[in-house]
Amino acid sequence: MDLDKAALDQWAILELFGHTRIAGKISEQTIGGCAFVRVDVPAVNDAPAFTRLFGSGAIYSITIVDEPAALLAARECSPEPMTRWSVNHLLKALPAPADSAVDSGVQPTPLALPAASEVSNAQRSEHPPTGDNHGNPTHP
Repeated sequence: MDLDKAALDQWAILELFGHTRIAGKISEQTIGGCAFVRVDVPAVNDAPAFTRLFGSGAIYSITIVDEPAALLAARECSPEPMTRWSVNHLLKALPAPADSAVDSGVQPTPLALPAASEVSNAQRSEHPPTGDNHGNPTHP
């Protein structure tokens, strides 16, 4: 088999770092100038078909196989389809605070800090800095 051309659109089993395997039809896809290996995983075990993209650093090995072997491997691997991650369902699951400013309609008062130009030299000398700009202590 001529892998130079065949590997771009073939059935394969990918072994990924993290002891994970995925099987499906592979191709190459470029996004933002970066090349990814695209794996179109077929529908198996009542799971819908889905597509995942992997960078070359995530792939340990690629084994080119025929379609029946890839389908069998896909049934055994049964990776979860990737969904868009959203925090909305987590926020909805949080209990409502008992005495919330939002519930009462009261707007919180913003914290008023003096501008650097409003701090007098006397105030600055009362509290000289104890470290450099990175939080490291200074020694006289």
